[in-house]
Formats: sequence, structure tokens, C-alpha cells
Amino acid sequence: MPLWLRLAALPIAIALILWLPLEDVGIRSVYLLSAAISAWWAARLIANTSAGQRRFSIRHIMVGAAAGIAVTPLALLLMAFKSGLHGHGSPDFTMGQMQAVVLRTPVWVVAGSLLGWGVAIARLALHERS
Repeated sequence: MPLWLRLAALPIAIALILWLPLEDVGIRSVYLLSAAISAWWAARLIANTSAGQRRFSIRHIMVGAAAGIAVTPLALLLMAFKSGLHGHGSPDFTMGQMQAVVLRTPVWVVAGSLLGWGVAIARLALHERS
């Protein structure tokens, strides 16, 4: 694993540790954390592929789509973990918020695919330049 990828995990871990004890019940921070974790995972999967390999762009798009799909279960897991950690009488997040997370899954899949494609194009352009 490249050094930059290991160093990129540090701010995500720190943000997660700082977010857990907060009484934040909005889903924006849940989305941000789960998208960051998914993006890190996707970067780890494609970090060792070289631009000369067959199906380079397809691999990036598929990994991006998988990362987009992973945002929803990660967000739900973070919501459940935070609710269980705080131990209030009522959960920190409502069923409506959890349903909103599930209903936005297609948006995250499309966003992940497009970001994967954009990364593939950028990496191919950098490869041709050198």
C-alpha cells in the first residue's frame, strides 16, 4: 500500500473518532464519513493498477460504482453504531433518515461510477504525458 494512502486514512480515522461522541443527528456528516471511507477503499483497490493494463477504465468505473454502493451500508452502520454507543432512550437517527439514506443509493452509485471514470481519464492523461 502506498504511503500517501496510509496517510490519507489518518484524517478519516480522526474525523470518525471526533464525530462519534458528538450529539450530531444530521445525516450530512454520516454521508461525508461513509463517502470518505468508500473513496479510501476504492483508492486502495485501484492504486496498484497501471495505466497500460487492459480494461483500465472499466476497472475504475466498476470500483467507483462499488464504492458508491458501499456508501449506503456504511452510512447505516455508522448510524446504528452511533445510536448504540450513545444509549439514549430513542435512537439518534429516525427511520425517515435511514430511509432517505437507502433511497439515495442510486445517486451514490452514479456518482461513484462517474468519479471512477474521471480518475481513469486523469490517470491515463498523466500516463501519456510522461
